[in-house]
Amino acid sequence: MPNWCENRITITTETEDKMAEVLAALRGPNGPFDFEAIRPAPVVLQHGVRGDRSFEGEGRTVTVECWFELRDGEGVVLEARPFTAAEIAEFRAQPHATLFDWRCAEWGCKWPAQDVDLDDDKKTATLQFDTPWDPPTGIVATLRARFPDIQVTAFFDTPDLEEAGYY
Repeated sequence: MPNWCENRITITTETEDKMAEVLAALRGPNGPFDFEAIRPAPVVLQHGVRGDRSFEGEGRTVTVECWFELRDGEGVVLEARPFTAAEIAEFRAQPHATLFDWRCAEWGCKWPAQDVDLDDDKKTATLQFDTPWDPPTGIVATLRARFPDIQVTAFFDTPDLEEAGYY
């Protein structure tokens, strides 16, 4: 179980239209502050698995070291198949071996935002949410790079570790 990091991000824009554009970029299928909408992980890492697995097909058995696996919300495998040659090349070319490693490096934390609360007053929006262990420094860096004409103030507090600050 992680130590939870409490986060507050305040976004300030010059116009209401710009705020609407920014908030639309933050929203995704997972809610008003969807890390996958902001900085999506490579599909080959989202569904790629390393190890050894055998697949039956075309009258033969083939054993592979990486493959595609789609699971439902309960972890039940819905689909599993060998990667295509292109997927193998993309998977091996990733600088991070796993989705966990990618998220920690690219988002700054291992899981998406939890318990998101959005307060929007048209030119200023405040997001309050929790992340495991660390603040989402990579997500904030992506926002600042994508929208250089807005102000993004980010604060984190990890009470169990007695760490807090702006980034």
